This record gives sequence, structure tokens and C-alpha cells, in this order.
Amino acid sequence: MACVDAGCTYHRDWLQNLTASIRNGEAEYAVGGSCIDPEHRTPWDIAAAPFLGVKLRADAKTKSCTARSMAFRKELWERVGGFPENLFFGEDTVFDLKMRARVAPAFVERAKAFYQPRHTLLSASRRLAVYSVSDGVAGVRRARLWRNLTRCVLEIFALLVLPRTAIPLLCVLAFEIYFAFRLDWRDFRGAPLSAFPARMLFSLLVPWVVTWNHIVGIVTKKNPPNRQNLT
Repeated sequence: MACVDAGCTYHRDWLQNLTASIRNGEAEYAVGGSCIDPEHRTPWDIAAAPFLGVKLRADAKTKSCTARSMAFRKELWERVGGFPENLFFGEDTVFDLKMRARVAPAFVERAKAFYQPRHTLLSASRRLAVYSVSDGVAGVRRARLWRNLTRCVLEIFALLVLPRTAIPLLCVLAFEIYFAFRLDWRDFRGAPLSAFPARMLFSLLVPWVVTWNHIVGIVTKKNPPNRQNLT
């Protein structure tokens, strides 16, 4: 069984590459990952990509899961109970965690989905928010919550002591630059100039969006609604 997404395009050899390790008996679960479509991308697609588990280049190595490009044996899918039906967003993350608890996935090269989100700052932030709420509802990725909560606390501390010293703020700024580009700095070098300030702004928003919405999910245990069904 293989998964695709309506918002993506695929190379003609995508399915063959993705399923090769399963068909030859080397794996039961394979992940191809996704990358931003180089011909249809906005600065905010580039800015948000690493925080949404998306690469900037088709040949970039990935270990993140996405239902945009994954394949597995039906028997294994049945053993883990399939995709959780109580989640509208992030169901592939929970599914992936269950799969990895049973088998080691094969991370397949040349099997990425070419993603075309066409993000603005608002739509990218909303996407990050709903994923974070779903993480809270599902009780997963707590380390991600604590990491982003720590960033929020450090930023507040740096601003509070700014009247006395600017050193903590300078340290926080250096730290935030690292967080903004640490996952894909090699691939980011070919990005348009407008993507650089967009990446920095979005990276600064990430800890606040993730922390707040993850906690909302933990407290409310309520999934984000399907906006398509609200019209």
C-alpha cells in the first residue's frame, strides 16, 4: 500500500523507487518524504518548510514521515490499527510512531513528493498551529513542546533583563539564527533574498505558535475542525 497527496506531484518512477525495498523483502515500511516544488514555491513555503517537515531539494536526505510519500505492507498497517481516525491533522505522525515501534523504516531516496502549499505567512502559521494542536490531543512529540517552551522562556528573560544588559538578548538572537537555518542551511543558499527575512520571522514565531497550540490540544483534547466542512 502507498500514500499520495492531492497537493503534490510525483516523478514517474516515484512508486517504483518508494516500494523497491518492500518488494524485495528488505523492509515492511518505507518513507520517501517531501520537498517544496522548485517551480511553484513562495517565500513563505521556503520559510516554513523545515518546521513542517519539508525539504527544499529533492535529493536532500530525510528521516521525517509524511503520508504524502509512504508505503507499507497491508499486514503491518492492520497490526498497528491503521491511521488514527480521531485525528484530522497529524494522523501520519501518530501512525509513523506506531510503525517505528514495530519495524525500522526504509528512508528512500528519489521518492519525494513535490509539495505545492503556496503558503502565506498566515496560512503557514495556521498549518503549524493545527499540527501542534493535534500533537497535544494525541499526546505525542512532548520533547518538541518542551524545546519550544524553553525558547519562549529564554526570549522573555532576555527582554526582561535588557535594561541592565544586552548580552542575554544577543545570545538569544544568535541561538534563534541557528534554529532558523540549522536543518537546511546548505540547501537554503539557492533561495531568493526575500526568503531570508521570511525564514527568520517565521522561525521566531514557531516557539510561540507550537507551545500555545500544543498546550491547547493537551487541555481541550479537541481536534482542529476541518475548515472545508465549516462552509
